[in-house]
Amino acid sequence: IFRQMAGSVHAKHIQCALGPAVQANSSIEDAWELLMTEADGYDPLSRFSLVFAGDRPVGYIAFENLDTSVKDVASIAEPIPADGLVSADTPVLEVAKLFSKESPHFYFVLQESHITGTIHYEELLGPQFKLCLFALTLELETTALDLALKDPAASWSVLSEGRKRKAMLAYNARYSREPD
Repeated sequence: IFRQMAGSVHAKHIQCALGPAVQANSSIEDAWELLMTEADGYDPLSRFSLVFAGDRPVGYIAFENLDTSVKDVASIAEPIPADGLVSADTPVLEVAKLFSKESPHFYFVLQESHITGTIHYEELLGPQFKLCLFALTLELETTALDLALKDPAASWSVLSEGRKRKAMLAYNARYSREPD
């Protein structure tokens, strides 16, 4: 059950939202104005925006890359790499495996046929991923307890004297009697 709990948190649950969509033929000034106007309640530097040619995404831009020396947004748009996409339904434990020194700095989240957000390594430090790790820790503890209870006398005999004393003190404090 704990592994199922950990597996129920997906990429779509930890993704960072995208900035507003920008048309490829927009001027840099128009794109800057759009990104600043739409950034109500968030830092425009913290999000990527998709660049569209009509209704098809052709790349992405970051606010800090807007350069007034170029003609239009298409000139600065970065292509969306195929290996930089992760399905929205990918469990976050699998997403965590994607990050390494050689991996991209972030991944785009693909929900059905639409890019809905991004995932940076930092998103793995949030409460949803910590919940997954906690569930796996509980699974490990449950498995250890099940193994210890298969042969309680043998399990007790391998404990150090200090651990046995602490266990006895905890038992006495909880039940106000000696254990059977």
